[in-house]
Amino acid sequence: MTVSAEVLASLKVDMALEHGAIIQYVVHGLLLRDVGITDPVRRIAREEMWHFEFLAEAIRDRGGDLALDRAEVFLPSSMAESMREDVAAEERALSHYAHTLELLGDSDPALSRLIERIVEDERHHHTSFGRLEAEVRAGGESAYAAHPIMGPEDMAVVGPTIGVEYASVLQYLWNKYGCGDCEQAEQYFERAVDEMRHLSWVGTYVPGLGEPRAPEVPSAHVRRVGSTSEAHEAAVDLEGAAAEFFSAKIGEAKSPDLADDLGRALGQHRFHLQELEQTE
Repeated sequence: MTVSAEVLASLKVDMALEHGAIIQYVVHGLLLRDVGITDPVRRIAREEMWHFEFLAEAIRDRGGDLALDRAEVFLPSSMAESMREDVAAEERALSHYAHTLELLGDSDPALSRLIERIVEDERHHHTSFGRLEAEVRAGGESAYAAHPIMGPEDMAVVGPTIGVEYASVLQYLWNKYGCGDCEQAEQYFERAVDEMRHLSWVGTYVPGLGEPRAPEVPSAHVRRVGSTSEAHEAAVDLEGAAAEFFSAKIGEAKSPDLADDLGRALGQHRFHLQELEQTE
């Protein structure tokens, strides 16, 4: 399958918008303490991760090169404003998908169907965020804002841990795209989802400890792989380094709850490493 360079460039922008939405929604979900609000926001973040994957595969299958570009992440401190920014993010995505579809015309029906399928999700997200924004605005800021559950001394543990898990998410996604449709491709995606869960666990400790910030894209820590063997090697190195990192950070955590979550993540990294070593 081939498409024009203009279409590939537009798809990359769509992918960057999805990447930005994942991080924006994850952070916004962490800043809200009401389960009725956080659960829908986190669910939407997971769906954006699926869109990110769909687009990456579409670009790869049509001869394009993947990039770790990320659209701007909007992180206001007001809860209602956060929801408004999420509505705006969906509007930007819908507008750009319309542009991509216009460029495509009738040239690639399969790709058009994929984009239209994503657009249906985005329309639902737009409606959901509009409803959540109205709910937060009506309830008042204090009813929804998360409160600190650890001391600032643990930021030295949480900050680097978020970076490690963010890089792990992207590495496993890149493994899936780069291993050449290997048997482990879907397993790599499942591990990316696991790393996203770890990221969420650790991120819950951040709200209330200053202005929200988006983690930097860990481009330097994501290995570009082009074969099954390279993907496997990258996964083994990732899990070994992660296990070593978590082992050290557990002892540095002052919060018992944080130490417990780090221990749970450590156990899963060790499990992944054992699985990988058995397939060598």
